[in-house]
Amino acid sequence: MADNINIMTVRNKRNALNKQINTLELKLKNILSQIDVLKNEKNTQDRILNQLSKFPQLSDHAKIRYMERCWNLDLSNLNSEILTDDTIKKIMRIGTGEIPVCIKGNNILIVVRNNIITTIKT
Repeated sequence: MADNINIMTVRNKRNALNKQINTLELKLKNILSQIDVLKNEKNTQDRILNQLSKFPQLSDHAKIRYMERCWNLDLSNLNSEILTDDTIKKIMRIGTGEIPVCIKGNNILIVVRNNIITTIKT
């Protein structure tokens, strides 16, 4: 009788383990399916990015030069307009970061990296 109880106990544990294994295998199958979907989407994005990178681009520098030369846009005043004494002092103090300034009544953030203004945010 004791052997029957031990055998039944072991069989019950084994059956419980089989159920856990089956449940985890099903979850794994679902996860692998989700991974396949994500990989396919990534491959699609890679193809799009590859196509876009081959498409001719126009840099901001080229746009500015075009406006200067074809529209006769005079940008020479920008330095003195943006680099006021106050702004220069702030840039020299911070070196890298965002500096709030007011230029011609416009409150802006000047983004500075290594004492170079890299962008201006409104």
